[in-house]
Amino acid sequence: MTETISTVVLDLDDTLIASARARQRAYRSLFEVGIDPREAEAANDRWWDRYYRGECSLEQVRQNRWTDLGLSSQQAVEVDARFRTHHQNIRARRGARRMLERLREENLKLVLLSNAGIDYVRDRVADLRVAHLLDGIVDMADAPWKPHPAAFQAALRCVGGSPESAAMVGDKLDADVKGALDAGFRSVVWLTRRKPFPHPRVVTVPSLAAAELHLLSLVHPPEDAITGMTVGRRDQGHEQRGARWTVISPMKKTALRAVKEEGGVAR
Repeated sequence: MTETISTVVLDLDDTLIASARARQRAYRSLFEVGIDPREAEAANDRWWDRYYRGECSLEQVRQNRWTDLGLSSQQAVEVDARFRTHHQNIRARRGARRMLERLREENLKLVLLSNAGIDYVRDRVADLRVAHLLDGIVDMADAPWKPHPAAFQAALRCVGGSPESAAMVGDKLDADVKGALDAGFRSVVWLTRRKPFPHPRVVTVPSLAAAELHLLSLVHPPEDAITGMTVGRRDQGHEQRGARWTVISPMKKTALRAVKEEGGVAR
């Protein structure tokens, strides 16, 4: 019998929560204080890249991403406080809570693995009201940043899991997908509308409903399942085809309902 998964490691930003949308709104709001949103985004990305390379502190990121744009130190403090209020407006992605609840019903261990700071992570988890569904939270203070394999190992270690029976769900190709592959994860779910990543252990999905469907297929032995479902999405008159999934019979209606809620097409 094929070994099933027992642990699911999940990214936070733009996987369980729609942080990019809130961040873009925050960039646009900077027009009001005379800052070009495109320049602000470029400076922010530049300083975060330096931070992940270990070249500066978090405090330097929050200060220098604004002084790089010509602001004084005092102005940088004020603008940074304004910019970070967008954290309060970040909402859950559609299907996030439902997916976590469904995976817990299957007795899977769920671990949140984020490159963000612990205060930010815990605040977002509190906003989502999903703390009781998680078995562990690993942030950048607890382990090296993704995509370092040690980050994924730390996530597994906190629940006694192993990569051979673990799946990863995330939206970043380098940090989440390639990182989990390097750590030896059995399956990786890439949440994106981009072209699928060509690797036998990677499944590319457009929504959390489709991610849930794939993860459920890994929980149950193939010999007990019904095959032949493919999840796609209608978009501007054409279908964007997804991967082929195996779905256990009792879940079929639930899985179909989840896909339809996300605007998907099951056939």
